[in-house]
Amino acid sequence: MSVDRWRKFIHMDKRIIYLIMCIGVVAPMFMTFGLPITVERPMQDFFNVIENLPPDSIVVVAHEASPSQISEFKPMLICLMTHIYQKGHRIVIQSFWAQGNALALEWSKSAFEANGMIYGTDYVCVGYRTGLTAIMDGARTNYINAYSDRDHYGNTLSTMPVMRGFEKASDIGLVVIFTGGSPGVGEYISNWQSRGDVMNMIACAAAVQIPPEMVRYQAGMLQGICGGMSGAAQYEKIMGMPGSATSGMDSQGIGHLTIILLVILGNIGYFIIRNAEAKERASRDAAVS
Repeated sequence: MSVDRWRKFIHMDKRIIYLIMCIGVVAPMFMTFGLPITVERPMQDFFNVIENLPPDSIVVVAHEASPSQISEFKPMLICLMTHIYQKGHRIVIQSFWAQGNALALEWSKSAFEANGMIYGTDYVCVGYRTGLTAIMDGARTNYINAYSDRDHYGNTLSTMPVMRGFEKASDIGLVVIFTGGSPGVGEYISNWQSRGDVMNMIACAAAVQIPPEMVRYQAGMLQGICGGMSGAAQYEKIMGMPGSATSGMDSQGIGHLTIILLVILGNIGYFIIRNAEAKERASRDAAVS
């Protein structure tokens, strides 16, 4: 490439750079690049906890989430619901965030349909409630009564096959907490784990929540963490279910590589131009003298 072309490259229209970046970020959403994904220990531990649960365990999915977390939590939910069902466990969805239950049902819909899961038999949603402390304290002695024997739709909980043998919090085999803020992991630990009712807890954490949840994981209060879009992509890899999180990580990776490539080319061009200009000045000085 000539010096003049390097000059044009370095001083190109910013709109062209934005277009290149746009292509780099958007392209992975429509095609698979297969960038390597490393499964980290917190995610592997998360997976192993579900794998090692006793048969026919009750798994409470505490979906403390809002619509803004769809890119991180939806792919986690799809993998989680599929994983729990394939291992032969029962799912009880609950939330103390106003939209948490409805979002869990909506985001998990494809997993329910793909696996032929039956509401009331394989999973149930107990609905949103206020008064977290009172509900969780009541559930320590009688979970169904704590939720007034009604599910998200107003159906009778006690008659559903999914609730068989599930009377109190200590009957829960595992709590999976989706946490985007408060209430979240801290409330479940203080109300159930610290009192000895449910010791097995793992977390699906939004990216901003990873640092505090990692401290709890390192302290042994959480047995595993699926964190952010990266964690969701790792879950998809373990489950052999590449989806939106895998595409999202490809998009981030290609975007970062595009930036690095542009920076490298820009610096190469800069040094080539500087060297050429130095030679031109030397030639002019020699001609003058």
